[in-house]
Order: sequence, then structure tokens, then C-alpha cells
Amino acid sequence: MKEFVWNILEIQSQLEDIHSVWARLLGITEPQWLMLMAIMDLDEDMALRELTSPRSYGSTLRL
Repeated sequence: MKEFVWNILEIQSQLEDIHSVWARLLGITEPQWLMLMAIMDLDEDMALRELTSPRSYGSTLRL
């Protein structure tokens, strides 16, 4: 179990390094990059909800 926890912590550390590099490439800070990713996730969720909501069918489907 101890090894598993250390592996998870190592993965988290590597992900933070990746986030930092991507942010630097965009000329922003890592927290700003994380906010952009959160906004993108929310935007995708909202778009999916719009597509699957029953009231959107009437406006998008023409029979």
C-alpha cells in the first residue's frame, strides 16, 4: 500500500511539471492554465447539457 501511495504522489508531481511547461509555453502561470482547463471542462459540460436537454430538440430538429 505504501508503494501505491508513493506512485500516486509521483504521478501528481509529474502532472504538475507538465502543467507548468504548458503554461510557460502559453506565457501564463500554472494557476492561470488550470483555470483555463476548468473553464474548458465547464464549457464542454454546458454544451453537452444543451444538446441533450429535451427543450433544445424543438429548436434544433425540424420535422
